[in-house]
Amino acid sequence: MKLFLLVGMLLCEASLIFAQDSKRNVEFIARGKALGFVIIEDVWVRSFSAGTEVKLYEQFSLVVDVVHFRWRYEEEVYFGTDFDKSGNYTEYSQYDPRNYLAFESRYYPSLIQGEKLKPYLTVLGKWGKQKTYLEDKYPIKEGTILRSHTRFLDFGPSLGISYGERFGIDVNVGAVYRQATRSEDIFHMDQPVSFIHDIQENQWIPNIRVNFFYNFSK
Repeated sequence: MKLFLLVGMLLCEASLIFAQDSKRNVEFIARGKALGFVIIEDVWVRSFSAGTEVKLYEQFSLVVDVVHFRWRYEEEVYFGTDFDKSGNYTEYSQYDPRNYLAFESRYYPSLIQGEKLKPYLTVLGKWGKQKTYLEDKYPIKEGTILRSHTRFLDFGPSLGISYGERFGIDVNVGAVYRQATRSEDIFHMDQPVSFIHDIQENQWIPNIRVNFFYNFSK
């Protein structure tokens, strides 16, 4: 929370600096979002972010975002012997949050830029942490991962579109190569919990980013 407040203060101060000089070949753009929604039954997503984009000569820009993203998976637990879906159950959650810094270096090709629609190419990097854990009374079985901790570094290309002038939405889609180190605590029925450390994971994964923006230079 302190980090988000610090980013907000820096955004306000920088907006005043850029607003004082409209002749600069620099645009200052504040970015962020606060979203929460369900994808399918029992699968929930929430995401918060705050950051900035500094654009030079309408073609090149640097982006920095602070991001929180979380999956939540619900599992139904029934009571007694009534399994007829009559409502005699409750739900417990598995949480999968991650916090990270995201960096982008963008290029906006001048030949295909519209007044509001602005396609771009970007190289994206992410650096952060991820963990998983279970709510109390979550149903567990042999091999259930009770908790895990992951450090990751992502790097890869994306294509994006920024739509709007002063206010707008920014979306990009691509793939990143993830280098990750993970530790896990695994439940067993007939033996103590096992602790596995330094699991290495290197793989390409899809990436989608969505943000809203306000351009102080317009």
